Amino acid sequence: MADPETGSTLVISNSFENLVDFFWSAGTGIRSILEDIGGAGNQPEYLKALRLLLVETLQKMGHAFPGSGVSVAPGHELAFALQHGLPAFNIGSAELVRAVCLDRPDASAETLCAALLSFGNGLIEQLPGDVPDGMGTSSQRQILRAMRNWSAAAADTGADLGFLAKRFEAL
Repeated sequence: MADPETGSTLVISNSFENLVDFFWSAGTGIRSILEDIGGAGNQPEYLKALRLLLVETLQKMGHAFPGSGVSVAPGHELAFALQHGLPAFNIGSAELVRAVCLDRPDASAETLCAALLSFGNGLIEQLPGDVPDGMGTSSQRQILRAMRNWSAAAADTGADLGFLAKRFEAL
């Protein structure tokens, strides 16, 4: 059923490709944002923009997570997350607002940076298995190991491996 305010619909999927997309986004997209947050230093306006990007990206990422994701009409990801939280991560809206300091508009850049890094890294650490770090110094090895594992799992489930080719080419 679609929410008339946000255009969102509940998406339930057991697609192996969606699960890989979720972990790929965590390892590359989220870690990329966290790296930018860590390097933002004392730039409060940039940190505030990155905070919103982090929340939007987590919401978009969540719709790929089998069984718990929500797909939201483009442009409504932030509004949906602030109203409903991040269902794929089992985070309510009040908890999300506190975690990213939206309840403290006067938070210093240092406080905001620390809160965002703690929140984002905490989410990645709570994910099951090894999430490849697309931003680290050993990222190529981790990504290749993940691709090998995903290929074996896809073959075991009978899934088409074609979607992995795009990821591999991106390396």
